[in-house]
Amino acid sequence: MKQGLPKIGLFILSALIVLCLAELLFRFFADSGSELSAEKIWETQRANLRKAYKNVRTEIGGITFREEKTGEEIFDEPYIRILFLGDSFTIGAGIRDHQDRFSEIAEARLNQELAGAESPRRVHIFNAGKAGSNPRLWDTYFKVVEPVYKPHFVYAIFFLRNGTRLGTSLAHQKEIIDPIREKYWNMPLYNLSAMVRFFYNRLAWREYTMQFKEILTSSYLGSPDERAVWREQQQALLGISRACQEKNISFHLVIFPILFNLKDYEFHEVEKEIQAFAENHDIPVFPLTPGFLGENDRTLWVASNDQHPNEKGHRIAAETLLPYLRTMLPQLK
Repeated sequence: MKQGLPKIGLFILSALIVLCLAELLFRFFADSGSELSAEKIWETQRANLRKAYKNVRTEIGGITFREEKTGEEIFDEPYIRILFLGDSFTIGAGIRDHQDRFSEIAEARLNQELAGAESPRRVHIFNAGKAGSNPRLWDTYFKVVEPVYKPHFVYAIFFLRNGTRLGTSLAHQKEIIDPIREKYWNMPLYNLSAMVRFFYNRLAWREYTMQFKEILTSSYLGSPDERAVWREQQQALLGISRACQEKNISFHLVIFPILFNLKDYEFHEVEKEIQAFAENHDIPVFPLTPGFLGENDRTLWVASNDQHPNEKGHRIAAETLLPYLRTMLPQLK
């Protein structure tokens, strides 16, 4: 027994050293964004939106868009003009260089292909995405931009959160986030150990995610009251579609998925509901989801607490959308 005591003591000492080293690592390297906090989410997103408008902006009808000013050459006959409507996923929140957005990537690739094929045609995409917007606001942006830009095609980039009671940003969900946050803040050792705090934060995010999924799904598939926002957004999309028809503009709906759990995606039924709405009203619809399935979701986010797509996410969106965009090129020969 006495011979075993030194070994036990050595084991305990080694374990304490490992725990101390682990604690130091978590103190220095743990991401502050791992904390479930509406304030921190909003702080991150505001910083990312400031980047969005830092170098490139143009104003039309008193509304500022993250776009370069267009030259008169885009109104020459060879050009096919495409207007993108959407929210912060479309504007490229968190993307420093606007050329890394999926709209610009797709435009560059199409023009490269057309030049290689020695076609006189060229493509120009105007990205009229606006952070915090939804289809009800896109109708306003369309009415402002359309007379100036004269698009041949309009693509509404519909992010799954656009038709829900969750709002367009996680930062708007304080009533959900704060009780969960308070629960884990009061756990033992939360304020004393960075390592313990990290694991409690992961549990908080997991609990929040479960509620998020329930609300998002019921916003499309639940009771009439739960689906109220989705019905409003449907009417707004139909309004834009009718306006496009009156002006002989081809209107399309593109579905942008939730960038979460892409290896076992849980929102296929929600997307079927959106697709069914579009098909029932003769609106061509294209989901970007297949291009993202199987990806590690966290490698696509601009920050650990900001799930807007980063440069990799925008590249995937562009590559997925390109075959669909190519189908329209023969339409304007």
